[in-house]
Amino acid sequence: MTGRFEPPTRPGEGPEGDRRRIETVEELLAEARGTAGGVRWLRRSPCPFATVSPTEILDIELEDGERISLFAKRLGIEPRHPDKRRSDREALAYERLLGEAGIAAPRYYGTRTDEESAQLELYLEYIADWDLRYQELDHWMEAARALALLHRAFAGRVGEEAFLLSLDREYLVAWAERAAGAVENGPAGLGRRLESLLAGYASVAELLAAQPRTLVHNDLAPKNVLADRSRTPVRICFVDWEVAGAGCGLLDLVHLGYGLDESQGRRLLDSYLGALEDAPVVPRSASELQRVLAAARVHKAFYRIAHPHLWHDKPALAEEWVAEAEHARAAV
Repeated sequence: MTGRFEPPTRPGEGPEGDRRRIETVEELLAEARGTAGGVRWLRRSPCPFATVSPTEILDIELEDGERISLFAKRLGIEPRHPDKRRSDREALAYERLLGEAGIAAPRYYGTRTDEESAQLELYLEYIADWDLRYQELDHWMEAARALALLHRAFAGRVGEEAFLLSLDREYLVAWAERAAGAVENGPAGLGRRLESLLAGYASVAELLAAQPRTLVHNDLAPKNVLADRSRTPVRICFVDWEVAGAGCGLLDLVHLGYGLDESQGRRLLDSYLGALEDAPVVPRSASELQRVLAAARVHKAFYRIAHPHLWHDKPALAEEWVAEAEHARAAV
C-alpha cells in the first residue's frame, strides 16, 4: 500500500541526509529501548496519505535482523490557522500524555531538530493500515470505545498544561465569530442567519465550557483515526494531535460521528457511553447529555463554516452547515 521501492541506505553510505537520518534513528531507538543497537539499512519513502506537514516512512533493518517501520513528521505552524501557531504541541502531547498504557495512539519514539530546516521532527511507530474512511462500521464503534477510554484516563487530569489549547468560553466564541465573518461575503442571507445564531451563542459556549475537562483531540475526523487490523481486536490509533486541548470530551465524539446517519450515530454514542462507565466526563441526566451533544454540534458547524476554503466553491455546503447549526441550537 505504500509503494516503497527505493534502495535502502546503509550506515556510512548515501547522501548526507540519509546518513544523518540513520544516526538519528539509532539514537532514538537506543533511548526508547534502553539498549544500543545499530541500523543495518534504512529505506526512506514518502507517506502515501495526503498531509499538510512533510512526512515520510522509514523502513529499518537492525543489525540483529529485526525490522521496524517509523513515521517521521516535520512539525511547523500554519499562521492562518488560529489553533496551529505552536509547532511543538503535538510532540509535547505524545511525550507527556500519550505514552500511557492503553491510550489509543502510536508509540512515540522521540523528537529531533532537523539540521537543514531547523524544524522539529516527530518520530512515531508507523501503523500500516487505513483510516476509518476506508473501514467497516464496526471499527468506528471500536474507535468510540477507544475514545471513551482516552477521556476516562484524563478526566480531571488536564488543564494546567500550557501547550494544550483551553477549550473554554472565549475559545468557542472566537470560532463562532470567525464563522460569522467568513460568510459576510458568502451566499445571500447566510450572514444574517449566522449573526442571529451568534447573538445567543454565549449560553451554548458556557454550557460546553462548564463540562468536566478531559484531554480532547479536537480534530477527530475519521481521517485521523487509524484501525490496525493486524491486531485482534482491531487496534485504534488517534493521530495528528496538532490542536489538542482540554475541555468537553463530547466535542470529539460529535466530530468523529459527523456524517453518520441517525441509527449509526446512536450506535456510536452507545459504544462510547458503554466504555465510559461512571467516569465524570458527561452529564448523568439523559436530557442534559442531549443538550451538551447539541451544543457540541453547534460548535462543530461553526468551526467548519469558519474555514471558507471548504465551501467557497460549494455554497450549498455552507447553507447546509448553517441549517445544522440552527437545528442543533434549538435543541440546546
